[in-house]
Amino acid sequence: MHPPDDHLDNVASLGDPARRAVYRFAVATAGGVDRNQVAAGLDLKRNLAAYHLDRLVDDGLLVTHFEHRGTRRGPGSGRPSKVYARSPVEFDVSLPPREYSLAAEILASALERLEPEDALAALQAAAAQQGEQLRADTTIADEADADLDAVVERVERCGYEPYRSDGSLRLRNCPFDALTDHHRDLVCHMNLAFLRGLLHADDDAPLVVELDPAPGECCVTITPRSD
Repeated sequence: MHPPDDHLDNVASLGDPARRAVYRFAVATAGGVDRNQVAAGLDLKRNLAAYHLDRLVDDGLLVTHFEHRGTRRGPGSGRPSKVYARSPVEFDVSLPPREYSLAAEILASALERLEPEDALAALQAAAAQQGEQLRADTTIADEADADLDAVVERVERCGYEPYRSDGSLRLRNCPFDALTDHHRDLVCHMNLAFLRGLLHADDDAPLVVELDPAPGECCVTITPRSD
C-alpha cells in the first residue's frame, strides 16, 4: 500500500488547464486517440497536442500503442499511428492521508459474512436511499427524468463517464471498480440500486436501469423505456 500522497507527482500536471482538457478528451474517446484527433477536437497545433499527450504518458496517466487508423492495410497503408488511452493504473491522492478504499474493503467483507439475502437487501436499500438523496440535492427538474441529456449530467457528477450507444447510455467508468475484484456481485447490485435511486428508475419510470456488463466498463446501462 502506498502513502496517499505518493501520487501527487503523477496528477500534478493536470493542474494545467490545457493538459487536463487533453486528458479528458483522450479518456472519453473509445479506443484511444492519436495526436491528430486531439489537435482537431481541441483546436490545438499537432506538436502541442503531442507534447501534452506525451507528458501524460510520462506521468503514468495515459498509455500508448501503435495501430493503423486508416481503411487501407498492408503495403502502402503508411506508418501506424501512436494511440493514447487511459492507463489501467489507479491514482489516489488524499491530504491529509485517508484510507477510504480500505474502509470500503472492510465493510464489503463484513457484509459478505452475513446471510447473503440479508446482506444484499440491506446494501441495496442503503444504496438506493443514497441515490435518492443525491437526486434530491440536484437542481435538475423531475420532468427531465426521461431526457438522456439530463441523465448524462447526473451520472457525470458521480464519475461514471457516460456515452451513447444504440439509443442507450453506457458508463465507461465504474466509480467502485477497486472493490469489484473481490466483491463483484455485491458491488454490481449496490451500483444498480444506487443508480436506480439517483435516476428515479422504478418499475413505472421512463428509464430502464439494468445490469448489462461489458468488459472494462460499468455493469449498468440506462435506456428510455419503450411505449
